[in-house]
Formats: sequence, C-alpha cells, structure tokens
Amino acid sequence: MTLGERLRLIRGTDTQKAFAEALGVHENSVANAERRNSATQEYLLRIAEVRNINLHWLLTGHGAMRLEEPAGSLLQEKLSLALTDALRLAYGARYSAVPLETRARAACRGDLPARHRRDRRHAARHRSAGEAPQAHDRGDAQR
Repeated sequence: MTLGERLRLIRGTDTQKAFAEALGVHENSVANAERRNSATQEYLLRIAEVRNINLHWLLTGHGAMRLEEPAGSLLQEKLSLALTDALRLAYGARYSAVPLETRARAACRGDLPARHRRDRRHAARHRSAGEAPQAHDRGDAQR
C-alpha cells in the first residue's frame, strides 16, 4: 500500500475539503499528498496527531494503524502481506481499480476472493446465455 493509499484510508469517507478543515490545512495539501504519494513532515505529523495514527505505520505501512491498537505479530503481518499479494494476483491489472475501502475490508474479513469468484460466475452465465459481455465482464472473459 502506497503512502497515498494510506492517506486515503485515514481520510475515510470525509471529503478532501472536510479532512483539510479538520487538520487545519489547505485542501490542495490533501489532494497533492494523496495523488503524489508524498507529503511534508508537518502534514504527516498533523495527521498523526489529529487522527491518533501510528507515524511508523503511516510512513511504512507496517504495524498497527492507530496508536491504541496493539502491534500485530509478525505472523499477522505476513498473513496481511500474503492476502494483499493474493488479491493482486486474482485481480491483476484491475487491482488498483478496486476501491481502497473494499480492499481494506477484504484484508480484515477475507471476502474479496469470494466476490471475485461470484463476478466470474456472473459473467460466464451471461456469456452462456448468448448475451454480449458488459464492459465489466470483458476483463473476466479474457482470463
């Protein structure tokens, strides 16, 4: 997960404008940090302070996201990385198109691969019925 993705995860469902107001920064700072995968030290420290974010996690993606969460074991971290690799393998080039919130939920619950199988069955059902594949089905048809 890139810095920009971690920043979007922290922002959650807040708009960039609302998030900027909560941090006391300009909206462009939020947009630029998420898009460019880089931010100033002051910006990162402000996020860590306001949202109670573990600065080590924010910079590296390792460890607990929030300060009050217990640090995950090495095994949990390895499982998380393995799941991320499996999702990238299952979705291929479409992995980056999967919403970050969906990927985060999948990492917690492990339900994304089942959804992937369901989508492929749905596309196959439409193809067997002689229907033209939809735009979202074409990627599955090429697999």
